Amino acid sequence: DVPLGIFLSSGIDSSLTASIISKELKLDIEAYTVSFPGSEVIDESQDAKKIAEYLHLPHRVIESKKDLATLNVGELYNLYGEPNDNLTVLAVYQMADIASRYIRVALSGMGGDEIFYGYNRYQFLFKYGKLLQLPPLLKRILFFLSGVHFPRGLMAIHNLLSADENCVVLAAKNNEFCRWLWHLEGIQNWASQLFETDISPEIAARQFDIKYVMPGSFIPPIERGSMRASLEVRTPFLNRKLLEYISTLDQHSFLIEGQKCVLRKILQRYLPKHLIDFPKRGFIFPRSVFLRLISEDFPDLPGIDKRKLEQVWLNRFQNDKKRLALRIAILNHFLNCE
Repeated sequence: DVPLGIFLSSGIDSSLTASIISKELKLDIEAYTVSFPGSEVIDESQDAKKIAEYLHLPHRVIESKKDLATLNVGELYNLYGEPNDNLTVLAVYQMADIASRYIRVALSGMGGDEIFYGYNRYQFLFKYGKLLQLPPLLKRILFFLSGVHFPRGLMAIHNLLSADENCVVLAAKNNEFCRWLWHLEGIQNWASQLFETDISPEIAARQFDIKYVMPGSFIPPIERGSMRASLEVRTPFLNRKLLEYISTLDQHSFLIEGQKCVLRKILQRYLPKHLIDFPKRGFIFPRSVFLRLISEDFPDLPGIDKRKLEQVWLNRFQNDKKRLALRIAILNHFLNCE
């Protein structure tokens, strides 16, 4: 009933959605891609353009030209209405604001990673989770060896072997912070309430993401950013019947040939290989750009060790500190705003 478009990246999820729209439904809708010129985020716009051209869909690239002087934690808080560290809302709002001039409803590939096991941690747990079943002595030897050499590739294995049974998924999700997490009082009891231990860890990780991460962190930026621009976004992958059907299948079949192997095989019916095998990137607003706009004069936060706060904040542009620093800034704003 109203003009329809699609948010197109070069990823599997939105590419498959666009392919079905074009090849099966024969709809001629416009595709929109946001780019971040001059930032460390990989620009997907040219790859998305090639996909749109192959599918004969009109394509519009929206450059992120947000006035950086107006970007601050307060604006992030105003978009969400609550503390949330997912900066994707800034990019979604910009894209939705421009797209709303031409369309009233947009389709998104949101949910494909969760439904079809698309995240690196699922593949990691599927591949290395069996180490947890080794005899205790052998586990201790591997833990020692991975800790001694400690190259980046072995850090995740080292952390996995150091995790309590309840904290296996937590170790995979927070690789950089395990040495802090394991010293938090009550962390095992807290984890036991959130993560299932009677199923394989990769399936437990996916269930946690569907139940908590997706509604708490991934859906809000799409929802709030688009609604602020008066644009409705629909998510075809977030379909109850699809999820129920997938749950009846062998879950390991979705990982046995690599991440999202099932969706990749389906997509091969529509796109040539050179338009499918792009590295996984994610749709994010660059954290380092946002952190540079925050004052270095940072106050204490109640209940948190000041020395640890300073350690994170002084190193906030390191990859393993960016997200923690952003959360500190958001928490500070939330506690002090009137």
